[in-house]
Amino acid sequence: MLSNLGFFGIALVIGGIPLALKSHSRIRLYQRAQHWPKVRATVIKSSVTESTDGDGTSFRPEFSYCYSVAGIEYCSTEHTEGLPFPSTEEAARRMVNSLPVGSSVDVAVCPTEPKRAVLDTGCPRMWQILRRASMVALVAGAAIALHELVIPK
Repeated sequence: MLSNLGFFGIALVIGGIPLALKSHSRIRLYQRAQHWPKVRATVIKSSVTESTDGDGTSFRPEFSYCYSVAGIEYCSTEHTEGLPFPSTEEAARRMVNSLPVGSSVDVAVCPTEPKRAVLDTGCPRMWQILRRASMVALVAGAAIALHELVIPK
């Protein structure tokens, strides 16, 4: 039978998996977009959203922009989430103020899927930290669970 410590290890692994997948996805998008062709876009929305949950209140900049590829107009909201960790309201507002509505920006456009573009707002440091934390949770959880299963009491 598995002890409470063993169940804790399993919970760490289960909790770390979605965080690892999401953070890896965000970092890979940033890395791929660095090699995509750039086009000019116009910012049509620039705002800070606030959300409150059990961990407190978080602030996230949101952008919408439109661009044209081969004469076809596209709009996107994707950006690289290049905020410091933890992201403060001041940092989010500073980013929004640097990209006001009407401003012209370069966006990276996926060469095989032009409807997919990414506004480079900086390296996603928050996701790098969360990816490391998820790896620690996965390794520690697996080690704890295996220890509890293998070592007889």
